[in-house]
Amino acid sequence: MKNKYLNIGVVAESQKERQSRMKYLNYLDKYCRAGRKVLDMGCGDGVVGEYLRRRGLEVLGVDTNSELIEIARKNGCKAIKGDAMNFINTSRNIFDIYLMLDFIEHLEISSLETILDRIPGRSVVIIKTPNVDCLMGVIAYLSMPSHKQPIAKSVLKNLLIQKGFEVKSIFSVDFLLSPIFSPKLIFPKILIKLFPAVFDGGNYVCVALKKR
Repeated sequence: MKNKYLNIGVVAESQKERQSRMKYLNYLDKYCRAGRKVLDMGCGDGVVGEYLRRRGLEVLGVDTNSELIEIARKNGCKAIKGDAMNFINTSRNIFDIYLMLDFIEHLEISSLETILDRIPGRSVVIIKTPNVDCLMGVIAYLSMPSHKQPIAKSVLKNLLIQKGFEVKSIFSVDFLLSPIFSPKLIFPKILIKLFPAVFDGGNYVCVALKKR
């Protein structure tokens, strides 16, 4: 069934994107342990927040789309309508984990820098964004008019280091051959190594820890 609340603003929450978000939740489990406080920036309809809430985390979602916020609340998520950058600039709340899934590509670099500056020490950031070092990522980035700034892996890594973060992990996901082969097999690994601009994952995930 088509989502009648399809957002045409900052975050497009189509069924395909919703399913895409769900695929990354296993990557979150290592860091998102019960009892931790999470800020989900650009939370959309709250699918990630609901997943984490059921696992005992305290999650607050922020999104500019009022219709998606309404859906998130109906799904049992604590969510507020607003601009994530304004929220992080004005809120006195401190979170253990800051989620930015399908979020930073909607920002100017200066806005992302402001957000990273405001994140307190010992907090974890988990970011997912189009991998513009490969063809699939470029297509994903260009597919949404609201995308403002492509951020390559090396650019994000350097920015995080400059802002006092230790990059724990950065890896590609959503591989072109995933519907046919597991990227863990030898053959797709060889193709990815030889032709990364074609066969690397269309998105990447970055996990970083803010130093004290």
